[in-house]
Amino acid sequence: MVQGKDEKRSKAVLLYSERVLQFLTQKCAKRVDFTSMSQRIKRVNEMLKEEISQLLLKEVDFSDTIVTITDIDTSSDLKYTKVKISILPVEKTTFVLNVIKNNIYKIQKELNKKLYMRSVPKMSFSVDQAELKAQRIEELLSQDKQKD
Repeated sequence: MVQGKDEKRSKAVLLYSERVLQFLTQKCAKRVDFTSMSQRIKRVNEMLKEEISQLLLKEVDFSDTIVTITDIDTSSDLKYTKVKISILPVEKTTFVLNVIKNNIYKIQKELNKKLYMRSVPKMSFSVDQAELKAQRIEELLSQDKQKD
């Protein structure tokens, strides 16, 4: 019986994955508890959200613009965090992002002083597109109601 190349490859991959699984179950006595890790990430995210919002409020001047932190996503190794913000009025989005870009080192430095962590995650800011999309949908719905 002749086997095709794809069948041979799939058997080889299956055999390899079985061996890796055996090795991990035999050699790794310590099991990783992913629920506690995700709980830690959630706590770090909450703490970062609180501290970054305070720093943005006190340290950075946005001049007649409301900046709100909508979400924070920290990597599992706690080295990087993505801060999603919403900006009102929307027209000042580029201005706010430039102000944050110019003050990012100052914000990071103050955050490093305030938090007692082995390594404070490096921040990157982006505009929360979900808020903009929701606002656009609401505008379209209100226009549709006005037409009827």
